[in-house]
Amino acid sequence: MIIQIAEIARARKCSISHRISRSAELTVKTSDISARDNVSLATASGRIYDVFAALRDRAMVDDAELLRIVYRFAGEVIDVEDMLRAARPLACHYYPSIGRPVVRQTARRTPSTPRPPTSLQAEDHQRPAG
Repeated sequence: MIIQIAEIARARKCSISHRISRSAELTVKTSDISARDNVSLATASGRIYDVFAALRDRAMVDDAELLRIVYRFAGEVIDVEDMLRAARPLACHYYPSIGRPVVRQTARRTPSTPRPPTSLQAEDHQRPAG
């Protein structure tokens, strides 16, 4: 709406002056929301990230939903699929295992390897004899 008003004003000015360009692109930049609103949005997006990251780690939501909800709570509107597509090469660069199956290796204990003490056994070892 602001662009349309600016275009009307430019058209009127161009009718009386040839020093104004009719073909120049008009852009509108608005002031940012208040600092208090920024703090509220940052707090909300940080909290929602913690919750949804845990859900994603449990495979209850996917990366797209995590990204969508975090940006929504931050007050931003994004195209989630474009954002994920753009981030994929960076993620593969910094985290080379992305795209490959995760293989978890557990250490094998041999029968001769002593078991770590349980919490009760650890307390017994810490008490002085007597």
